[in-house]
Amino acid sequence: MNKKYLLILVLIIVVIGTLFIAKIISPEDTWLCQNGQWIKHGNPSAPMPETGCGGAQSKPVAEQMADMLNQKFNRPANTITTQLITDTGEFAKGSFNEANAGGGLWFAAKTAEGWQLAFDGNGIVPCDAANRYNFPKDIIPQCIDTQNDNNLIQR
Repeated sequence: MNKKYLLILVLIIVVIGTLFIAKIISPEDTWLCQNGQWIKHGNPSAPMPETGCGGAQSKPVAEQMADMLNQKFNRPANTITTQLITDTGEFAKGSFNEANAGGGLWFAAKTAEGWQLAFDGNGIVPCDAANRYNFPKDIIPQCIDTQNDNNLIQR
């Protein structure tokens, strides 16, 4: 019986050793690219990569906003065009135009999921959109408080 217990003990040690080695050599604390988005895996010490992760994320922000606006308004690709006014790396604003239909401004914020369209249109940005992404005051200096009688708020 001692050989049986010794064999079981050796197998347990081999399994534990294999799991330990797999844990050491696998990238636990890193950023993984999945479905065109950076996904946090574990607790990476480095910030999310600035480079794109697949398809649309590798496009410049103005092109991504054009794609989002065309999709939002159910237009064929390249119908709405955009121009970049400001890009801080975390926040961006620009203008958009559709031939024979007018245009407006767009504001975008970079999140863990990539660039998000925070607001598009004409007029003053609603405060809930500006505050949701914590836009800097130099990009959105004032907003309209739609929750309180549409008061104009200096940020």
